[in-house]
Amino acid sequence: MRRETTTFLLLNISVVYFTILVLLPSPSHCSTRPDIALEKKRIIQSLMEEVDGQRWFQIIKALSENEDLDKPGHLFRSRYALRVQQAKVFDGKPPPDDACDNVAEYIAGIFRSYGLEVEFDPFEHNRWLLEGGKQGEYVMRNVVATLPGKGPNKDRAYLMTAHYDSIASKTKDWEKNWRVLPAPGADDNASGVAEMLETGRILTQADVDFDFTIKFIAFSGEELGLFGSRHYAQRAEEEGEKIAGVLNFDQLGHDDDDILDIHVVGDVRSEWLVNAFQTASRIYNIDIDFRKVIDPKFVYSDHAPFWEKGYSAVMLSEESSMESPDWPQFTHSDQDTLDKINIHLGERATQLAVVTLAELANPIISSEVANLNPDIIVEADSFILSNHQPIKGDTVNLKASIRNLGPTPLNDVEFWFTVVTPESESQILFEQRFDLNVNESRTANANFRIEYWGVYTLRAIVNPNVTIFESNFENNTLQQILKVSISPLQLSNVLARPNYFKLNQKDIKLRVSYQLSADANVSVEIYTLSGRLIYCAEYAMGSTGGKLGINNNFTWDGRNRQREMVAPGVYFCNVTATDDKGNMRREAKKIVVR
Repeated sequence: MRRETTTFLLLNISVVYFTILVLLPSPSHCSTRPDIALEKKRIIQSLMEEVDGQRWFQIIKALSENEDLDKPGHLFRSRYALRVQQAKVFDGKPPPDDACDNVAEYIAGIFRSYGLEVEFDPFEHNRWLLEGGKQGEYVMRNVVATLPGKGPNKDRAYLMTAHYDSIASKTKDWEKNWRVLPAPGADDNASGVAEMLETGRILTQADVDFDFTIKFIAFSGEELGLFGSRHYAQRAEEEGEKIAGVLNFDQLGHDDDDILDIHVVGDVRSEWLVNAFQTASRIYNIDIDFRKVIDPKFVYSDHAPFWEKGYSAVMLSEESSMESPDWPQFTHSDQDTLDKINIHLGERATQLAVVTLAELANPIISSEVANLNPDIIVEADSFILSNHQPIKGDTVNLKASIRNLGPTPLNDVEFWFTVVTPESESQILFEQRFDLNVNESRTANANFRIEYWGVYTLRAIVNPNVTIFESNFENNTLQQILKVSISPLQLSNVLARPNYFKLNQKDIKLRVSYQLSADANVSVEIYTLSGRLIYCAEYAMGSTGGKLGINNNFTWDGRNRQREMVAPGVYFCNVTATDDKGNMRREAKKIVVR
């Protein structure tokens, strides 16, 4: 696997209010079948107690050694994705052995021993030489094991995934000798595969059926560019596979202390799935340091291709930033060995996998209550804006309704309106909690004031923290895009900071920001007092720097166009914007350089 950030800023909200438009339910309708709920928790608790850290560790050992299934005693010690039987090479070197195919057969055999349906999902991969020309043609294989669901949602699947290929590209002469060099990959990612296999063992060998289908998928080609997961996600999209969510595991169990910090990484669409893990860890008292990361830029593992296809997916790892001092330096080397693995941490990580996947897949307690899980929706077409074409300074009213489609009344249901403003990716949340009888609908309202030109993302979300496990999370959110613009063009909030700065001062640059009421061609120019142009940057209409809303990407380090440092003195920064109708707006700011 292979980066991160999230920021949270506040939007100035003028008036916020929520109005509930139905009568409160009577106390007799506010209970939820506690006997069934307790039985479900007891079952999942018993599944968690079956997790065996030593089993997990022994699987990592077997994967790291990769003993030849045809020649017992011969250890490949590598799972490099190009070491496959179906390979044609054109570089004059001998063809590779089948080390990666061997471990795929091993994984498939374990899944079959659990009684699962197993299939190989092959895909072709071409590799090219740096100097040009094809190096080889390879056929890699994903391993797919299926536990069929038995309830109303059996046609929908949760995927638990991990890549089984390894690499040791930091090792000297790797590119020349990858056919024979070891790449044990104990942490990256035998640890994730072992968690998947141990989770599969527990869920399949328990005397319990699940509402949803569960697929366990071991991907190949991740270390070369996520090729196995890209292939599967593409095929899933083409075939219309109903994927409820993807749980991807990569590098877990290597920390050298007893504090397991698990980073669960999602994008905005997948935040509910991140929250599901957090809720499960709390319900079942799993001793971990939970790190929630919403970062759509972290695309360095097999969750990313599913994001690209619009599926909800998360990655679980002990790291989510290669810049972190905690990032293991042995990754992608022949030093990624069994001695780096912490059994206690792996056991807890597997416990988290078991309870979360079991909660999501929904154990069937009895045939009479095959689908006990609630289903709360934001009703289609109920998310309404009072003003669809506001301008800066207007107040907008939001209105949305939620309904309980599940089989039981619900207490303390969360509802949020969120606003992503043009100035950042931050979310501003408004919360209300209330009770819902079966098939009961409630309506909520909120006001907020438009402070900026630009594009707003507005969302109405029910059960945002996943405090309630549902049978369907895809209907929990409605979203609207609000474009706040006006013609003729307006240029406002021009800021040049710092407007008084020293030359050659490290990391100090002039930064210019401004707001546009529409897309425009923009030039930002630095002039001397005598009117001589010394520096200029231009931005095309609709690009960053020339787009509707806030633009803040212009910087100046005090050098002229010849990259010479300017003399101390007074300068002017002019911002000129011109829209597609020829309307022009200009504003100047004084700058003192010393």
